[in-house]
Amino acid sequence: MFQKMMSTILILVMFAWCHTPVYGQESDRSGQVESASNLMLGYVGVTSGFNAKAKNPDTGEYLYVELLKGVQERSPIKVQVIQTPLFPDDVTSAGFPETKLLYGKLQSHVEKVVPILMMTKDPLDPTQKEAFIGDLYNGLMGAGRLGAEICSSTSFEAWMKGTQDGEDPLTGEALDQAIDLLVEIHVEAISRALQDGCTVARLDMEYLRPVEFTTFTNLEVAWRMVSGINRHLGFVFVRALDDGAHSKDSGLSPTRANRIRAIARRQNAYGTIHVSQFTTRGRIGPVALGELEYALLHGKPTYVLVEIFDPRLPDTQLMKDKIPGYGEETFSDPVEVIIDGLIKTKKKIGEMVVVGALRP
Repeated sequence: MFQKMMSTILILVMFAWCHTPVYGQESDRSGQVESASNLMLGYVGVTSGFNAKAKNPDTGEYLYVELLKGVQERSPIKVQVIQTPLFPDDVTSAGFPETKLLYGKLQSHVEKVVPILMMTKDPLDPTQKEAFIGDLYNGLMGAGRLGAEICSSTSFEAWMKGTQDGEDPLTGEALDQAIDLLVEIHVEAISRALQDGCTVARLDMEYLRPVEFTTFTNLEVAWRMVSGINRHLGFVFVRALDDGAHSKDSGLSPTRANRIRAIARRQNAYGTIHVSQFTTRGRIGPVALGELEYALLHGKPTYVLVEIFDPRLPDTQLMKDKIPGYGEETFSDPVEVIIDGLIKTKKKIGEMVVVGALRP
């Protein structure tokens, strides 16, 4: 009798939890409950730095390959996707052979390798317009030659430039003009690539938190550009790449962020969520998992990727210098920290399935 009563209570509690907004959310869910089986899990390779071609001097192996092999061998959660930086020089005639070798090694250990198109030109500088279009075009074409169907980029503005130059965020007419310029150059590069047979079918675009970016620092302003590109193309090619750390650090309220996620979901233009701890960018904690929950409830991501930065690496020294709290949590074993993030992410998804927020 007691067991039956406790079972009934448990069912009622779960039902109530499922129908109550969680993690402080203001519910704006749209459409049917998504299936967890549609999600592909993985991580962002920048834990090893931004240069994917860097090698371990002792073994001669690429650091990205060693990290991936270590995670796959030790993790109880299978890695299906890894994001990997792809710079303009990586797709030139001189750089492409080694790039193809690296990607081949990564692809032998994981289902999907998603190139991050690392743009070295400033898209908001009109004097660099043609050079930027050329680099984005070459990046898309090169990614296709590497077998990628999906790419990502942060090509809203130049990383850390506004902070270093003491610039203020663009607003009003200046922001409108910047978005018009960004839409124009992205549409031109994408259109040229597709006309020339590019096999990439999707570009997920990531905004960055304040300090790393100056203007495109939250999902709301980023969405204006993403939706503008798709509107001018006449079809959905670009999707929003959301990030738990950037979202939390952006200052945009959960209500407004979730509203944009729901809009992007209805347009099939919400692509990836990074599970990343705000400010420190270290070990995944409850806040990062809460942001993941927002993304799964309101958006419709296909890729769920853990992102961990190693503050010991020189690549992110600017972040260490400019962002209070970044890198405060250090660790000695990147493989363990990534696996810990994968386990927590998988557990959160499982909990959402149990309460009916996601279908199995």
